Amino acid sequence: MTQPWMKFYPADWRSDPKLRLCSLAARGLWMEMLALMHEAEPYGHLTISGREMTPRELANLVGIATRTASKLLEELEINGVYSRDKEGIIFSRRMVRDAEKAQKDRENGAKGGNPRLMGGVNPPDKAQKPEARSQKPETKGGRSARVWEGKIISLAQADYDRWRKTYSNIPDFDAALQSADDYYSENPPKGGKWFFPVSRWLEREHQKHAPEEVYGENSW
Repeated sequence: MTQPWMKFYPADWRSDPKLRLCSLAARGLWMEMLALMHEAEPYGHLTISGREMTPRELANLVGIATRTASKLLEELEINGVYSRDKEGIIFSRRMVRDAEKAQKDRENGAKGGNPRLMGGVNPPDKAQKPEARSQKPETKGGRSARVWEGKIISLAQADYDRWRKTYSNIPDFDAALQSADDYYSENPPKGGKWFFPVSRWLEREHQKHAPEEVYGENSW
């Protein structure tokens, strides 16, 4: 059940460098979005009736023109104020993180306390990383050799190296590629064009594993 209130620290809001790069109008829209995401499902995501909210719907809810809403959303995204999940739905990193912490606290409380302080209460099994397929087939017919080949993704050395450098925060790059390949093999992108969706997938993973000093523990 959603609480009628949410944590808000004015000092964090005013000191967030990403927000400070945005115009007053964009920051105002973000505040409206936070209120909407507090009441949304899943929590912290910009959804309506469980699906992605469109810029037009957002504009109608906050009382501005659709063109203005789209422009301000772009400004917020360019400055890294919000993130998107694998479905492309906007979400607040801070709100999702706070919700996950609250859920863990409730679970620990039901078990009698923090398992870290109690020597571990029913410690979960270690998550198994997906198997990454990394291959180096020979060049055929003038086609560049593929150094990573999956069901959907097929990368030559130059693209593989460029992505690995660009998304350097990802601890297991091949595993991230495998997860993206598994997802898009089950949910093929429109027109079979996988390169951009996969790059966005990797960008989200890159942000997820960024050091706190970059994305900030107090970032919204």
